[in-house]
Amino acid sequence: MTYLDLHMHSSYSADGEHSPAELVRLCHGRGIRVMALTDHNSIRGVSEATASAKRYGIHVVSGIELDCTYNDVNLHILGYGIREDQLYHDYEKRIEEQEIYAGTRRMELV
Repeated sequence: MTYLDLHMHSSYSADGEHSPAELVRLCHGRGIRVMALTDHNSIRGVSEATASAKRYGIHVVSGIELDCTYNDVNLHILGYGIREDQLYHDYEKRIEEQEIYAGTRRMELV
């Protein structure tokens, strides 16, 4: 039987504990053969996970968990097969700018 986990966070997410390589090692220890790294608003850890997974014969699906708000409802949307291209880098840059702006505004309120 092949085990898989299609929703994992690494240390590239605020709620992730382990590096991508450590997640791969943990997956191997639990018999997981397919994993998706779906960090919040980032695919920065996917290349590290993919490189580490080759050692264990694990297939890594590139993924992302997009945080967004629609009609005042906070949503988390999972995306798979994300490519690290210019379109993605432009998106990530906008997200980073928004997070810096929001953090600055919060500090001004304190």
